[in-house]
Amino acid sequence: MERDDLLSTADEDGSAGEPVETAPPASVVTTPDSAPQVARAASPSGAAPGRTTSAPSSQGRLPARRIVGLAVLGLAVAVIAVAGIAQTTRVAGETAHAVAAAAKSPTTLAKIGAQAARQKFDLPYTVDDNTTLEAIEADGPAVRYSYSVHGLDPALLTADALKAVAVPRLCTTPATRNLLEKHVAVDYVWHIEESGDDLVFEITDADC
Repeated sequence: MERDDLLSTADEDGSAGEPVETAPPASVVTTPDSAPQVARAASPSGAAPGRTTSAPSSQGRLPARRIVGLAVLGLAVAVIAVAGIAQTTRVAGETAHAVAAAAKSPTTLAKIGAQAARQKFDLPYTVDDNTTLEAIEADGPAVRYSYSVHGLDPALLTADALKAVAVPRLCTTPATRNLLEKHVAVDYVWHIEESGDDLVFEITDADC
């Protein structure tokens, strides 16, 4: 892994805080945990002539939590949800490092964290062919991530299904769990271009 860089976070009164460690942003499409990969069964020996068989996937088997996501959403929707949420956990890593040394209210922590996260990305940021991270904002004691999604059947996307994928991932990622334990909520807005609908949900420490 690349060496982490250091970032100093200023308090509201302008005084510099302690240097805090930040992780460099990573492309979600190049990391093993960023999008589900489907493992295919190896071709059995002695297969009948003319039968098409699939070669084993080089990516290995799906983690158990990813299989749950696929069962809830279906493959296409799970790819979108996991890719977007993977990006959120990486951005939230920047947020968590920024607020770690600041003993302030959740509202102030959310503002500090959103500002730190925005500094790492040129928004709007393309997550994948279907998903764009449009904005990272503080909304009271929450950091809100706004995405736009296109190229999918809107009937497949629901807030409950997306949250079912998001909760276990955010609750088991140390950076985002740290935010939640400081009573900073993580809000999602997914704008579906085909329907014009907004899917909105919030994750708090109580969801973990």
